[in-house]
Amino acid sequence: MTDQAGSGEHHRTPEVDEVLRRIGRNLLLFQHIEHLLKQLMAAARFEGTVTTLQANLDERRAKIHRQTMGQLAGQFVEDVLADAGEREAPEPLDRAWFSFAFTIQTDSAFVEQHTVEMKAIVDARNELIHHFLPRWSPTSDGSTQEALAYLDEQRAKA
Repeated sequence: MTDQAGSGEHHRTPEVDEVLRRIGRNLLLFQHIEHLLKQLMAAARFEGTVTTLQANLDERRAKIHRQTMGQLAGQFVEDVLADAGEREAPEPLDRAWFSFAFTIQTDSAFVEQHTVEMKAIVDARNELIHHFLPRWSPTSDGSTQEALAYLDEQRAKA
């Protein structure tokens, strides 16, 4: 990589701008997937009394919000694609207890396929965030064309 590319200062061409645009597009796509997982996981399970339910839900949302995309993908398999079983209220109770959870009953082949696909999405996101820039040389037309093709392929897979 050149000093110019390493400093973040690129020779601006339409092709370089297009690579940068597609990086942003893919990044937003991965953020959208992560956001959807966070929304789904925050609502997948919650419980409490009338007075604690909202605080418990807020706490769960805050915990989910701090998790990485990889953690969320794994948690989805464990919490949603698995039979959650019956949840028991804590003892002793002096007021009404509410518990909600949803699961998707499916076969092990679907769970395995989902796990592989989510791992591929997480890996692709990490590749874009952590490893794309060192491989791309904005001053090389060949490298720029490879980057454009790579970003389009990555988007199609995601």
